[in-house]
Amino acid sequence: MTLLVVGLSGCGGRDTSSLKSSIIGHWEMKPNNEYNQAYKNTHFYISKDRVIQVDDDGTTTEMKYKILNTNNKKNTIMVKFIDPSGDSEDNILKFPSNKERNKLVETINVNGVEPTVNQGDDLSTIESKIDAMGDLTQDIPWKFVDDKQKP
Repeated sequence: MTLLVVGLSGCGGRDTSSLKSSIIGHWEMKPNNEYNQAYKNTHFYISKDRVIQVDDDGTTTEMKYKILNTNNKKNTIMVKFIDPSGDSEDNILKFPSNKERNKLVETINVNGVEPTVNQGDDLSTIESKIDAMGDLTQDIPWKFVDDKQKP
């Protein structure tokens, strides 16, 4: 019995007691439509003050982040990601519920991004592509992988 208790206490586990602590760890993006496939196999390693992004091609980018706002009722966090050049992007991370913290959806702003227009596309096809982009945001699902904060 003592061995079991020692074994369980050694497991520790991830702190999901708050929205801020729930984002700590290793996450993988799970693109869900043709417009966000560029994020396929993108991993994020999040610590208390840094994010390391590892893209599908192995490119690694270390960024700072700042939590701008949390909303416990909506299970959302507004995060400012700051890349090494100082450019920043404000994104919303949303958990499904206050009990389910192993997946989330990142809403990114895609203002200024143009839909891919192929030679021969008629106006209605182009308009359909613009409509498919919606309100110029894109929701990308993430899945929690493990507690690692570095690749």
